[in-house]
Amino acid sequence: MPARHTAGVEPEESAASERARRAAGRVTTAARWLGERWRWLLLLLAAAAIVVRAPVYFSTPSFWAEEGAVHFAIAWQRPPLAALTYQRAGYLNLWVNLATTAAAWLVRAGAISLTHAPFVTVAFALAVQLLLVALIAWSRSPFWGGPGRRIVGILAVLAGAMTDEIWLTALNSQHWLVLASVLLLLEPPDGGRARRWATIVILLVIGLSSPVAAVLLPLYAWRAWRTGTRSAFEQAAVVALCLLVQAWCLWSAVQTGEPLPDRAKGLDLGVFAAVAWMRTLVVPMLGADAARRFVWLLTRTGGIGALSGIILLALEAALLAWLARGLAPGTRVFLLGGYLLVTTFSLLASIGTKALMLNNATSSSRYVYAPGVLVLFMLLGCVRPGAGRLRALACALLLAWGLGHGLAGYRSSLRWRAWWPLWHEQVQTWQRDPRRVLMIWPPPWYVRLTAPA
Repeated sequence: MPARHTAGVEPEESAASERARRAAGRVTTAARWLGERWRWLLLLLAAAAIVVRAPVYFSTPSFWAEEGAVHFAIAWQRPPLAALTYQRAGYLNLWVNLATTAAAWLVRAGAISLTHAPFVTVAFALAVQLLLVALIAWSRSPFWGGPGRRIVGILAVLAGAMTDEIWLTALNSQHWLVLASVLLLLEPPDGGRARRWATIVILLVIGLSSPVAAVLLPLYAWRAWRTGTRSAFEQAAVVALCLLVQAWCLWSAVQTGEPLPDRAKGLDLGVFAAVAWMRTLVVPMLGADAARRFVWLLTRTGGIGALSGIILLALEAALLAWLARGLAPGTRVFLLGGYLLVTTFSLLASIGTKALMLNNATSSSRYVYAPGVLVLFMLLGCVRPGAGRLRALACALLLAWGLGHGLAGYRSSLRWRAWWPLWHEQVQTWQRDPRRVLMIWPPPWYVRLTAPA
């Protein structure tokens, strides 16, 4: 009997074992395939998410504000070199110059029609937004760990902070590039030849497109001093060169009497501290509604004066110190230092009355995009075993809440309306009467072009 029982069970066990081995083989094959391609999958999904948010930016795009009114108009009228080196408001924005010069050149060369010119600037803007995704997906920094943390980081980049006025516009790609410069600080400076030269080129484009990125020089210099590697010194030298170029642009504008925007209007300690809290801490962590309640509470408790500013700055310092203690030593200086440098310079250099940024959570959001994402990165950095159980839990909850708000308003928060002018209709009208202006996004911005010879 025992022999017959064994003989009867063995084939079933053998078949079950074979099915298990085949299933395990399929899982292993899928894991191997995904292990080689999951970074590309993240990039593809991010690109799809960017398109889905507002397909109109790809189906019927338009220029955005100064992108068309100034930069494309300059590229349309001037030789390519003059357009590429054009400076406005006392600094050089190379990326928008590249985008608009390429668009104008392609139109003049007959490669594309004027109707399709905005597709070029949208493509340039898309490249920058996907650059951030790629920097996270292919990062060698221990900060990002496996795919899960990288997905959270990409969500923070795309939906974690207000992007309503900087979405897919080459004009505002500079604010995404500032964040890219901080991400490069997290990377080990020593790498292969291709990575080394790619980093140098990216840093050069970043520094020549945004003076805010150039103020990160102290962090690049500190990293070069600490690591002593050739690559780190090269990167610091590139950032220093860009800072000198941007400083020369400002000096040149002052010397020639170019009218510069007022960047000191309404600046005081209380407003600065309130804006830093509301726009770079409360909005990304708790959402726009909480930010409005925060300002209401400030005004109900005595207004925004010097004393309240000192208290707010002290509380912010305490919060940042608490977050910094949870960050790994290898990232603490770069994330915290990057936030402090970018936030301070961005708010001080913002155009217009500073108090206007307290009116709502979307006013002049370009100045607070990078700081907001850096706060989310610090929260993510504290979600790790060595950060302390209570701190890790609190940061995980704040991160989830902030990203939840961002994802919930991902499409509705975009600054675009269906009644805005269609570029192809504007071009048709202009072709019938070149004296007319071409209306662009957002109204009432327009571009004035001379008729082709």
